[in-house]
Amino acid sequence: SKCLLHIRSLDQILISITAEMIRRFQPRTLSDCRGLSAKHFNCSVLLVLAVVCCERALNVTHRLGFVLHRATRVVHLDARQKVGFWGGGVLTREKSRCQALESGRQVSGPLPLTVGVGTCLVPNEAPQPSFLDSLGGVFGMGAAAPCGVGEQIGWSLQSGYRLVDTAQRYENEAGIGDALAKAMAAGTVSREELFVTTKVWVEAMGYEQTLRSIDKSLAKLRLSYVDLLLLHWPGDFGQTPSLKQCRETRLYTWRAMEQAMKDGRVRNIGVANFGKRHLLELLEFAEVRPAVNQFEVHPFNTRTELVELCQREGIQVMGYSPLGGRNGGGPGTGVTDELLQHPTLTLIAANHGKTSAQVMLRWQIQRGITPIPKASSSERLAENFNVFDFDLLSEEMALIGALDRGAFVVFDDEELP
Repeated sequence: SKCLLHIRSLDQILISITAEMIRRFQPRTLSDCRGLSAKHFNCSVLLVLAVVCCERALNVTHRLGFVLHRATRVVHLDARQKVGFWGGGVLTREKSRCQALESGRQVSGPLPLTVGVGTCLVPNEAPQPSFLDSLGGVFGMGAAAPCGVGEQIGWSLQSGYRLVDTAQRYENEAGIGDALAKAMAAGTVSREELFVTTKVWVEAMGYEQTLRSIDKSLAKLRLSYVDLLLLHWPGDFGQTPSLKQCRETRLYTWRAMEQAMKDGRVRNIGVANFGKRHLLELLEFAEVRPAVNQFEVHPFNTRTELVELCQREGIQVMGYSPLGGRNGGGPGTGVTDELLQHPTLTLIAANHGKTSAQVMLRWQIQRGITPIPKASSSERLAENFNVFDFDLLSEEMALIGALDRGAFVVFDDEELP
């Protein structure tokens, strides 16, 4: 960590030099910037970069490119286009990566590699404040006022979110449907821009029950199709049926989801909370392979083995509780508060001018995971989505990954039959 701090200080010096040179010389075109580089930076910046290893120099230069891009609005450093810069050097970044950083809506397969909005435990309507809540507000002890899912979706769309995650179990599909219909009618967003996910609850598992539950979900969401339908859990928590019964129930449920996809009611199908054992079983009988596996993943539970398995099988990963999760218990429960205050994360965040939450979300995206954090205010929603203007270095990614301790906040899916 100390070594990283010194190296990151060097990065900040380089960025400061760059910003000052732009302020003084006001380059307006790409040729101006090249001239600025050749005339003023060859003896200073390149001399410093020469003592840094190639990978480090590449990362620093890439980050400097974003400073230039914001200041001049004409420089877009891109590896595939082979834009020569800093004395003729060639950067090695993919065009789609740069576009993702700019828009936050890169599509990689069926699932956008972006930040989605999670709606678990968010009710259709905002709950009425209790007498104790009002006392908390009077004495300055109250947290942010709880919001209904309609408000949350409205704030999310205004902040740039386009991926919305819900489930039959959350009992807020109707509120989400109303909010989306209102936004589409107002021209805020079109249906084609949205990516809506819902999930089949365990009580609806089975062929006929699943098909009926899909129809109900579509009616509540006021949509003719959902972009992604997930099987919420491999089985029922309260039941202890035989392994054979569980396997048959999963098989019939998956067949119904495949049929819904053929009928056009669902664009993609996948699973949630499937561990290695459940996933390998599904791959044995699935006619349509799962497009996505959604499960708990955060720095205290990196799920590296499962993530790598999914990626080898061409299954995209969606991560819930990306900030650790409080399991519905509020502040002081779960691991969110501990993560937000962890010195490794706060150090990395300070070096990027970001928050610990933004660093954790960026860490997920650079692993190829689509995180779906929750937030109770418009400010926090906007903060969570503002993670596309910086890159974590490989050393920082490794430091965050080293925090893993296998801590489940919700439930270890491997315990289900």
